[in-house]
Amino acid sequence: MIKSLRMIALVGAAMLGTVFVCPLGAGEAADAEGKSADPKNSKILKVAITKNFFMNLGNAVIKLVMQPFPEIVKTQTNLPGSISLSPESKHLAEQLEKGECHLAVFQSHEFLWARAKNPKLKALMLAENKSTPLKAYLIVNKESKIKVIGDLAKKEVLVPGNSRPFAEAFLKYQCCKPGVALNDFYSSVRKVEDAEMALDELAEGKGDAVLAEKAAWERYLKRKPNAASNLEAISESEDFIPAVIACIPENMPDGWCEIFKKGMIAANGNPKTSKLMLLVKISSFIEVPSDFEDRAAEQLKRYPVENK
Repeated sequence: MIKSLRMIALVGAAMLGTVFVCPLGAGEAADAEGKSADPKNSKILKVAITKNFFMNLGNAVIKLVMQPFPEIVKTQTNLPGSISLSPESKHLAEQLEKGECHLAVFQSHEFLWARAKNPKLKALMLAENKSTPLKAYLIVNKESKIKVIGDLAKKEVLVPGNSRPFAEAFLKYQCCKPGVALNDFYSSVRKVEDAEMALDELAEGKGDAVLAEKAAWERYLKRKPNAASNLEAISESEDFIPAVIACIPENMPDGWCEIFKKGMIAANGNPKTSKLMLLVKISSFIEVPSDFEDRAAEQLKRYPVENK
């Protein structure tokens, strides 16, 4: 999986050629104005994203994968842009508050945590990837005596190394005894290279449970039906809200919110930008749905705000 992402990025760069030469460099654009500049008067749309969108990728590959985003924005909105990487979601919220960026791309549960601490944050739109649904399962071997989460106390769970933050949040909050920390509930939380390897081990009787994302589990069912027939899910997550593109409206230059929303939704039907969107793992930009707040409230109940 990781190798294929690197190959997609490299091949995409070669195929698209000059498309990757952004009108303003990802770093140079923001530096040109300086962090202390009034974000309302900015000539550059500054976007930030957390590193956890690019699990297990090196910094060089991450930069290559991120590079098309300013060009997508420029093509669709005519706004020169830059994109920067933040180590954690809390830094995204700080950047928005300080006006160091106009937009920030959050994992949805992390956006809800950030908004709970700073109500000025607003979900402007969502970015989804339909090929990799935000749903996870906890899988066990049918021959084991494990039928419910409580049966896994002091057992070993296998976690694929490329598991995304939503899946790990599901494991932490929904696959433990309430009020008990992950590492206290399980005897071992063992990282395995990928989901297929973890599920193979489980089918062979190694380990007691596997955290598997929906796409990985469905792929395993098709690729290895005999091994999969020995496995079953004892818990599944809800469908997580897609990634949230957030802002603090008062820090946005006049009119930019609507320009960005209109342009990025139109990107879904633009052949040039849709190719670039595949490289940054986005299938479509969508309006914030009418049921967003209801889903957000339910998601926060299951994944409460972290104090750290």
